[in-house]
Amino acid sequence: MSHKPKKIVKTIFDFSPTDKELSDLRFTSFDFCLKFGYELEEELTPELYIKHISQKNAYYDLGMLFDLRGDQKAANQYFKLHGTDELLGMDYETIGV
Repeated sequence: MSHKPKKIVKTIFDFSPTDKELSDLRFTSFDFCLKFGYELEEELTPELYIKHISQKNAYYDLGMLFDLRGDQKAANQYFKLHGTDELLGMDYETIGV
């Protein structure tokens, strides 16, 4: 039985995040592990992110990206697709939406 690679429809990289936005999103291997539970030993790159992120978790990061950009309508759309009424704050504690 062969396994098909997972297909990610959208990630933050479809929306050209700036270096500052990536920094604000805490785009590091350590933070990726804290947010999503995937332990990466190497530096997080866009390629590793796309390889390891689930679509559901990609929606969370998309919501955070659009929240940073001040586009609350798009942010809420992605948070809804993620399926949560709570967000992880920058200290990874849950906060209400």
